[in-house]
Amino acid sequence: MKILLVDDEPEILDVIAEFLELKGHAVETAMAAERENKAAVDLISEQKIVMSFASDLNKIRNIISYFNRYTQDLCGVFDLDANKLAICLQECLTNAIIHGNFKVESRLKEEDWSAFDQLIRERQADAELGSKKVFITLHQTPQALTFEVRDEGEGFDPAILPDPTHPESWLKLSGRGILFIRSYMDEVSRNDIGNSITMVKRLA
Repeated sequence: MKILLVDDEPEILDVIAEFLELKGHAVETAMAAERENKAAVDLISEQKIVMSFASDLNKIRNIISYFNRYTQDLCGVFDLDANKLAICLQECLTNAIIHGNFKVESRLKEEDWSAFDQLIRERQADAELGSKKVFITLHQTPQALTFEVRDEGEGFDPAILPDPTHPESWLKLSGRGILFIRSYMDEVSRNDIGNSITMVKRLA
């Protein structure tokens, strides 16, 4: 099994930018030829990516781009929707930072969007909270893609989450992300303390 470790020291954006530049420019021709000749067994071999980054919402787009590039061949072979995978991962990363590490509650979004946004900015600027990390693991096997996203927050009881399918939740600003994740992913689970979510997409 191949394991790739990516950390934000000295800076995850530099690592990802270098990866994207290499894959998008320096070896573009070679990668295209490799994809044409790549056997299916290579695409579904067991691999793992372990990544961590400090709580910075601005980094999420680059991280999503990284995983999109990594999984694009797999999505093509198994007819997976890369955009939906990206949305699921984005929702998890955003929640890990805002609700996990920054401890900003969803109810504030319903009460006062401006206050919700301002509190996020304040927590982002806080040295202690901003340095808390988010950990991502992508485990690829011949059977499935498994994403785990964990934050350094105190966690919560998933049972207290309102049912996003209930009519009373339809007009709320929060809860739609987890509904989307549950609708697209084949399995969704959390750890006991509620600071980690695991999403599984089976490879049919």
